[in-house]
Amino acid sequence: MRDQLNRGIVPDDIDVHCLAGLIKAWFRELPSGVLDGLSPVQVLQCNTEEESVELVKQLKPTESALLSWAIDLMADVVEEEELNKMNARNIAMVFAPNMTQVSSHTV
Repeated sequence: MRDQLNRGIVPDDIDVHCLAGLIKAWFRELPSGVLDGLSPVQVLQCNTEEESVELVKQLKPTESALLSWAIDLMADVVEEEELNKMNARNIAMVFAPNMTQVSSHTV
């Protein structure tokens, strides 16, 4: 599946779970995590949309763009919660570990 997608071919029978796994793997395989430019304390203390916006402004443009794309994707998935059972909390729990390499380097 990965090879086909890398060649720009999207199979008609693509499994959404496989696709989600490939997206998560892609983020995990980046040389550094999208959120690695921020301290874990900053991220954990971020509680409002305004605080989130200010925090994202501290990211490099590439990381900011990748985070924006991921958030847009997650929002699209959450819009279909009635069909896929993925609410904002669930999708955050699934994707958050793939947004940083910090935990894999500290173990």
